[in-house]
Amino acid sequence: MTLDLADPAELPLRALLEAFATTVAPIEGGVRLVMERTDVTVGGVRNGINGGVLGAFVELAGHLALRAVLEDGVHIERTQEVGLSFLSAARSQTVAEARVLRVGGRLAVAEVEVRDGESGTLNAAGRVTCVLARPPREEAS
Repeated sequence: MTLDLADPAELPLRALLEAFATTVAPIEGGVRLVMERTDVTVGGVRNGINGGVLGAFVELAGHLALRAVLEDGVHIERTQEVGLSFLSAARSQTVAEARVLRVGGRLAVAEVEVRDGESGTLNAAGRVTCVLARPPREEAS
């Protein structure tokens, strides 16, 4: 499955990416998102990126990594769980790299590392678990 941000159905993703001043690029096994420091994203500890923004950034990165590998007809129904450990304040451009750990029959899991874009310091580590919706199986005749 490919992500087409021009598709009207992708408006929520496009809106988040624009609000967070984010760019997306494929990497081996996942995606890389780069979020610029803006008035929208700041407000956290030590004048850093807000923790809620980082949480949404991690979930968004996980979704995009998973969507890139899903078969046609399979889509993410909802997020089941986001686990996030804040390790240091994110105070500049922020880079999230999300990689797919596993896609099963009903669940898919991605891991996400968030790093400072300038120093490379690990700011947060997360895991995103999503429930998948698959098309109905055709019954054998």
